[in-house]
Amino acid sequence: MSRTATLLLALAAGATVSACVAATAVAIVAAPVKLAGKAVETGIDAATTTQKEADEDRGRALRKAEEKAEKDRKDALKQERKAREKAEDEARERRQQAEDAAEQAIPRADD
Repeated sequence: MSRTATLLLALAAGATVSACVAATAVAIVAAPVKLAGKAVETGIDAATTTQKEADEDRGRALRKAEEKAEKDRKDALKQERKAREKAEDEARERRQQAEDAAEQAIPRADD
């Protein structure tokens, strides 16, 4: 090999190694910045709510409110039914007591 070719080969190898070292140095220096950027991006994403998430939250809240309203309605109907049954039972009991008192007040023919 000629001296010029060897010199060119050495320069090319040196440039390649220099470029590799420089690229590695840039990657090492940029790594913390990239990691910090990811952390900030993740933090911002976790702290913000997208329109879709907000819509889902509103939908969930509406469903929950509707379920509570339906439960309250059913509870009110149940209480109303129990109150009506209690009133009917009390009326039946008073009617029975009145009938019993009337029977005792009427003298029997066999007495």
